[in-house]
Amino acid sequence: MKVIKTVRLLNEIADERITAMIEMRLEDQEAGMVEELLETYLSDLSFEIGRTDEYGFRQELKRKKHMVQDVISRMHERAA
Repeated sequence: MKVIKTVRLLNEIADERITAMIEMRLEDQEAGMVEELLETYLSDLSFEIGRTDEYGFRQELKRKKHMVQDVISRMHERAA
């Protein structure tokens, strides 16, 4: 069983950042599915970033992309 100890989700509410800590226990198959979903979302974000003209929205997409990359990296570290 793989354990995802901590995932930080940053939500901006009224210009304040709130950090939520989530702990999940996943079977290997479930962890693989989550990783696959994140990889697909990462690919979609990259495509959307390339198509987006509006600077502010592009920056938001890039921020999300870095967050997803960070979560995927942490999942790989914990699996090793």
